[in-house]
Amino acid sequence: ISQEKDNPETTGRFGTGFVSTHVLSKVVQIQGNRIDKDGKIYGFEATMYREGTKEPDIINDFKEMQKSQKAFPKPFPNTRFTYKINSEQSRKCVKLGLDHLKNHISLALINCPEIKYIVINENGFQTKYYASEPKRKKIGNITYYLHEVYRDTSVYQQFIVLFDKEHKLSIAVEIDDHGAI
Repeated sequence: ISQEKDNPETTGRFGTGFVSTHVLSKVVQIQGNRIDKDGKIYGFEATMYREGTKEPDIINDFKEMQKSQKAFPKPFPNTRFTYKINSEQSRKCVKLGLDHLKNHISLALINCPEIKYIVINENGFQTKYYASEPKRKKIGNITYYLHEVYRDTSVYQQFIVLFDKEHKLSIAVEIDDHGAI
C-alpha cells in the first residue's frame, strides 16, 4: 500500500529503489494492494513497460500498462515485483544486487522492523530471512539489545545494538560465530 514519502514508518522513503531496477529489466510485473476512495483494500496486478525512449513510445508503454491492470477482491499478503531477465548484462546486475542484498539484509531487517521478512527466490530456490524480537540486556547503566537474524530456521547473524531514541540513532555491532565483536 503506497504511503507518503515523508512518513518515517515507510521503508521506501528515499525514492531510488524501484527506479534503480530499470537496469534489471524494462518489463516488470507488479502485484500488490491498493486502497479505493471508500477505504477498502483490494489486490491489483499490472505489468509496467519501460521500453520507450521517445514520447510516443513512452505513452504507448503507459497505455499497455493500463490495459494489463487487473483488480482482485482480496488483498495480497505481500507486494511482489517480477522482472524478466533477458540479457547477460541484466544477469550480472542481478548477481551483484543479490550479493549486495545478502551482505546487508540483516541490517535492513533490524533497522526497519516494519519489514517482517524477506524471501529471496534464486532460480526456484527460496531462502527466507527474518529478525527475531530483540532481547533487552543491561550492563551497569547501559541498555542494549541483542538482535538475531535467521536464514530459514538457523541463526544467520547476531548484533548488539545501542539505540538513542531522542536522536534516532542506532549503532549495530556484529557478533561473530565465536561470540566476539
